[in-house]
Amino acid sequence: MHVNIDNSILKVWKGEAFLATLRITVSKSLDDIAKKKIDQLEKIIIKGLKDEGEKVHEASIIKRIRSTFRAMPDMDPTRYRPASESLIRRVLKDGFFRINQYVDINNLLSIKLKIPLGIYDFSKIESKMLSLRIGYKNERYATISQRIKKADGKMVLADYKGVIGSPVTDSGRALVDNKSEKIVVIGYLPFDASIEEAEQLLKIIENSFCEVFNPVISNGKLF
Repeated sequence: MHVNIDNSILKVWKGEAFLATLRITVSKSLDDIAKKKIDQLEKIIIKGLKDEGEKVHEASIIKRIRSTFRAMPDMDPTRYRPASESLIRRVLKDGFFRINQYVDINNLLSIKLKIPLGIYDFSKIESKMLSLRIGYKNERYATISQRIKKADGKMVLADYKGVIGSPVTDSGRALVDNKSEKIVVIGYLPFDASIEEAEQLLKIIENSFCEVFNPVISNGKLF
C-alpha cells in the first residue's frame, strides 16, 4: 500500500509526517487469550480516561488535532468534531461500547492516543494506491451507517473510486468485521507532528495490535 499526499494537503501542512499506517495479516479469529488482553486494555485505558474526566478536552494533542481541522478549507472542529474527540465524549457520557475485536482495540487506542484512528479491511480497498487529499466540490460518500456525508473541503483518504476514510467519520466501503484477515490502521496525525512523535505513536499502535492479535505479518509505515 502506498499513500500519495496531495498538494491540497501539502500546502497547509507544517509537520514532517501525515499518517501513521499499520498493515497486519492475521491467521485466525480472536481467541480467548486475545479477548482477555482486550478486556485488560479496556480497563486500563477507560480508567485513565475517567480519571482525566473533562480535563481531557484541554489536552495538547486534542487542541492540535482541532488546529489541523481548522487548516482545512471547510472542517471547523466545532461543526465537524474529530472522531477521537467524539469517541472520548461518548465514552465519558455513556461508557465504552464493544463492536468487534478489531474496532474495539482501534477505538481504545484512539482514546489513549487522542488522535483519530481509522481501521479498514484491506481486501475491500479497490486500489492499493491511496491519496490523502481535500474532498472535491460536491463530493459525497456513504458512512458506515449509510448516512451521506459531504467530503468537499474535508481531509479524506481515498482510492480511485472515492472516499474510504476521514478523521471525522469513515466510509462504509472497507468495513472491518470479525472475519477480516487483512487490516489497515491509519493514524491521522496533527499537522505539526514531528517524525519522532509520529514514530512513537506508530510504535504504540503496532505493539498493541501485535500483542493482541499475534499477526502473521505486520508492516508499520509513516507517510
